Amino acid sequence: MGEGLWSLISLQETDLKIMDLNRKIAEIPRQLTQLDEQLASYDAAVARNKEKLGETQKERRRLEGEVELLCLRSSKYKDQLMAVKKNDEYTAVLKEIETCKIEIARAEDRILEYMEFCDALEKETKAKEGELRIARGQIKQSKEDLDQLSIELQAELSRLNEQRSAFVGHIGRELLATYHSIANQRRGVALAEAKNESCQACHVRLRPQVFSDVRLNNQIIMCESCMRILYWKGDVPAEVRTDA
Repeated sequence: MGEGLWSLISLQETDLKIMDLNRKIAEIPRQLTQLDEQLASYDAAVARNKEKLGETQKERRRLEGEVELLCLRSSKYKDQLMAVKKNDEYTAVLKEIETCKIEIARAEDRILEYMEFCDALEKETKAKEGELRIARGQIKQSKEDLDQLSIELQAELSRLNEQRSAFVGHIGRELLATYHSIANQRRGVALAEAKNESCQACHVRLRPQVFSDVRLNNQIIMCESCMRILYWKGDVPAEVRTDA
């Protein structure tokens, strides 16, 4: 029974490390997805700027075309001005020429605004493209690091599973079943150290006789509160302890 208890202590330490490794391995796909999302956000930022730049340039060209038409119209009105003989017609043509002049000035002001906006957008787009290039390199490296980490974690997991099998070989079937039953109910923690006359898992004080019996480490004793298997860590033989 004593040897089984020592192996059980080592088994739990190994199982907890296996649980932690499995958690880290399971996190890697999520981290890879986050990296893809980060890269997509940089791509989207560049795409939005390019789209906005394209729309702005299109509107500027439209206004430039409008100015050309207004200039042509104004030129025609000036030609008409030379042909009219009546004062009211002369006044009307002058009014049309003035209207064209006002509309041309307004359109040219807008064109200037769009040109300045385009310049700012082009600079911003180039900056975002630079950020994108940097992000691509960083994310590529992060993905490679995660791939390498996954390989290392899988190798460590394999080593721990082999070690686990060795510990299981020293534990009786009934005791192992008890261990698994408690572990399933207690988030993988089936054993609890007895220290300072209390269970270190649920922190309930142990009866003096129970604590005394636990310190012998020669029988299976369960905490009357959390029902975990109690053990006295101070007397675990050196050859049984593990740093796995």
